[in-house]
Amino acid sequence: MVELATDLQRRGETVTTHALLMEDDLQRHFQLPLGPCEALGIKVVLENELIKRPITHDLILNVLTRLGGEVENVIIERAGKGWRAKVSLHTPSGSSLVEASHGDAIALAMRANATIFATEEVITGEKSP
Repeated sequence: MVELATDLQRRGETVTTHALLMEDDLQRHFQLPLGPCEALGIKVVLENELIKRPITHDLILNVLTRLGGEVENVIIERAGKGWRAKVSLHTPSGSSLVEASHGDAIALAMRANATIFATEEVITGEKSP
């Protein structure tokens, strides 16, 4: 697993899809596609934007925190032709892994200041068997 840094970029002038430019600790760059909601959730954190009310990623973190839990880390993996993520949570009742979309998991991890990891297959673009 490799810890990642993030930078959100829009692909193309009129295209509505987004990509998250990521960098590992060896300074290898790769992109992960995002939907518009996940891109917004990440952009708000990257640009330290103030919004009038919490969005979904804020809600999830607020509920988890109020219940005494925390996001420990996120692991992004290849899944067929796409990606998936596992969010590692620690709560008073123990630790658990929750599966999520990679965009939602990244947006949540960024709010929680949790480490984001990716498998080698994600970084190199190799497909999982």
